[in-house]
Amino acid sequence: MSELESTPNAEAACEQTQGMTPSPSFVIQFWGVRGSIPAPGSETVRYGGNTSCVEMRVGGKRLIFDGGTGLRVLGKTLLRQMPVEAYMFFTHSHWDHIQGFPFFAPAFIKGNCFHIYGSIAPRAKRWKSACKVR
Repeated sequence: MSELESTPNAEAACEQTQGMTPSPSFVIQFWGVRGSIPAPGSETVRYGGNTSCVEMRVGGKRLIFDGGTGLRVLGKTLLRQMPVEAYMFFTHSHWDHIQGFPFFAPAFIKGNCFHIYGSIAPRAKRWKSACKVR
């Protein structure tokens, strides 16, 4: 079981979805697939130039995986669909997976609801103690 699945919040989210009526609609959209450094431009049109962000719409729910620069573009689309409720999953805290969040406009608009999940980095405790002022 992954760290994300074993957290109490993730388990509570799963319990809330039990008994939902399944929807025939299942949509996956890639808003960003680039690694490490965003590179939008004419050279990257075919596969995209934004960093990781995948949206999944299933069973009447919106799931967002990672918040790279593609999240900003998704946010611009969601502004036309407010109010928005979504479940956001951050796979890890590398910069290319989180750098779009400060520019994700729907997160800063009253009335929208985002359930945010992530895991603790394996070496977080070590970093925490290394950063203490001695």
